[in-house]
Amino acid sequence: MKVKLLDRKINEIEADFEVILVVDKNLNHEFIKDADKFALFNYKGEGNLLLAESGRLYVGVKALEYDRVRTALASAYNALKGYAIKNFKIAFYKCGCDRRSTMAMVEGVLLGGYEFNKYKSEKKNSSLNEILISTQEYGGGNPDVQKMNYGVQQGIVMASAANFARDGVNEIPEIYTPEKMASEAEILASNYDDVSVKIYDEDFLREQNMNAFLAVNRSSAHPPRLIHLIYKPQRCLKRVVFVGKGLTYDSGGLSLKPSDYMLTMKSDKSGALAAMGIIKGAAELELPFEIHAVIGATEN
Repeated sequence: MKVKLLDRKINEIEADFEVILVVDKNLNHEFIKDADKFALFNYKGEGNLLLAESGRLYVGVKALEYDRVRTALASAYNALKGYAIKNFKIAFYKCGCDRRSTMAMVEGVLLGGYEFNKYKSEKKNSSLNEILISTQEYGGGNPDVQKMNYGVQQGIVMASAANFARDGVNEIPEIYTPEKMASEAEILASNYDDVSVKIYDEDFLREQNMNAFLAVNRSSAHPPRLIHLIYKPQRCLKRVVFVGKGLTYDSGGLSLKPSDYMLTMKSDKSGALAAMGIIKGAAELELPFEIHAVIGATEN
């Protein structure tokens, strides 16, 4: 998905579709172009209304808040992804600061468009691969284009880090073992100059008397790994440590889970993947913090 910020009014931008957010049921805003059709569909500013003939999608949003705008953009993408269109345009909806508002819009599209279809024999790829964001602001203000540009880049990085974590969480446990998680951590560290990693095996755990960790792993065919990822730029204002739970498969241990829960047993590594995603995002944004991700990877 490509994201372009265009310093033009919304009506000066050519696109296959336009997305318009209806804020707090305000149907009288200048962005609203199809008010005469709303009665036919009993549309009062809530939910989505797609008008194919006019090439517009209206998405209701209760208020201009970061999370609400992010969710609205995700909803917009999912409403349009099945159509034979290449792009859509949208005005700028400011929730607070220009940077974070733009970031929320970009994140909404990129997170909303996420799919894990690695094992699907027939992948339904959408032709929708571009979002055009106008600098024309819903409230009539004059946003800082430079800050908006930074928001676009930040949104892309943050969504990429989140989707990286989602890919790991969704990977099947036969493949994503503790050894695989350690390997992924090594690959992650190799991609950035300021990131390093230390991997410790079961012998180290025994030496350190980490017997609770070893007990959890005892019945697994795959050995455990203790992973320590470090992001350390030259200038550090603060040190932060994240501890991630990396149970690549969790059958419940002493309290065995019923078979219905087998599908989600792979999800107990979410904390570990979130910690790895934080390292990835911090490195790409070049944040001035020393960040550690300590991960216990094992099956249960």
